[in-house]
Amino acid sequence: MLVFADGKVKDVGNYSEIAAKYPGLKVTTYKNRIITPGFIDGNIHVGQTRVLGAYGEQLLPWLLQWIFPEEIKFKDPAYAREAINHYFENLLASGTTTVQDFGTGFESATEIYFDEASK
Repeated sequence: MLVFADGKVKDVGNYSEIAAKYPGLKVTTYKNRIITPGFIDGNIHVGQTRVLGAYGEQLLPWLLQWIFPEEIKFKDPAYAREAINHYFENLLASGTTTVQDFGTGFESATEIYFDEASK
């Protein structure tokens, strides 16, 4: 059993041991589910996530054909905002809550990134 308060784990243990401490507590049951901590991605590039899986035989042609053209689009704040929103939605949908991101070289995109991350 997990007990949450203010978005943080307040207590954890077997239901029989914990429930008596919290009379009247609303209990939510998740049957046939595994609850895990958030996943961590130790190497991700926000400026490349829209071209994940783009085919490339060798590194330099792949960078020239797919990665560099995609990353330059982040210079446009409207494009950056849409891409970064999508990026965070996908991270959370897959259970990833922590990343080490190698961001873009554009100040406006970096500001948008941190604005969205704070949400």
